[in-house]
Amino acid sequence: MKRIIKDYSNITDKHMMLIRNQYPNGFCDSDLVAMKKSDGSYFDALEVRTNDSIYLVKVNHDLLQKIDDFEEKYDGSAELEM
Repeated sequence: MKRIIKDYSNITDKHMMLIRNQYPNGFCDSDLVAMKKSDGSYFDALEVRTNDSIYLVKVNHDLLQKIDDFEEKYDGSAELEM
């Protein structure tokens, strides 16, 4: 299984739909995993699984705003082709 680290700046609608489907009521701190970088610092990531991949989406304020914008765009009723 591939592990892919994604930054909020390159999240597509497909990834947003995966997040929405896996966390329909949102996510909290206990859903985040701490990942260690090569320089010894850490970042928080949200783990999103598919059949063949695990996406580790870096979490910060900008991602949270992007999720809110996505929810407004698709208002919880529209479905995207995956």
